[in-house]
Amino acid sequence: MANKNYIDFFILSNMDILYIIFVLTEKLIYGVGVFMYTYKTNGVCSSTINFDVVDNKIFKVSFEGGCNGNLQGLSNLLEGMDVNEAVKKLKGISCGGKDTSCPDQFATALQELVIGK
Repeated sequence: MANKNYIDFFILSNMDILYIIFVLTEKLIYGVGVFMYTYKTNGVCSSTINFDVVDNKIFKVSFEGGCNGNLQGLSNLLEGMDVNEAVKKLKGISCGGKDTSCPDQFATALQELVIGK
C-alpha cells in the first residue's frame, strides 16, 4: 500500500498539466516571467513603458517613443536591478524643464504597479 500512495502523489490532473504548460509557454514567450507590466506615461516623449518583475528584480524594460539611445541604455542598466533601488535612483529626475522624465515615469510605474499592488 505504501507504494500506491507514493505513486498517487505524482499523478497530475488535466488542469495541473494545462497550468504547467501555460506557465512554461509564457516563460518561453517572454523570456523571464509570466506577466509583463505596461505603464502609460504622462508628460514625457515616451508613450508607454513595458517591463517584467521577477523576485523583485526588473527585466525586459522597453520604452515606446522617446530618446531611443538613452532609453536603450537605461533599459540595459535596469536589467536585474532591485525594484526599490531603481525607484530611489530614478525618482525625481526631470527633463527639458518638465517636472518629470522617462526615468521618473518608470519609477512611478514601479511604485504604482509593483510596490503599491
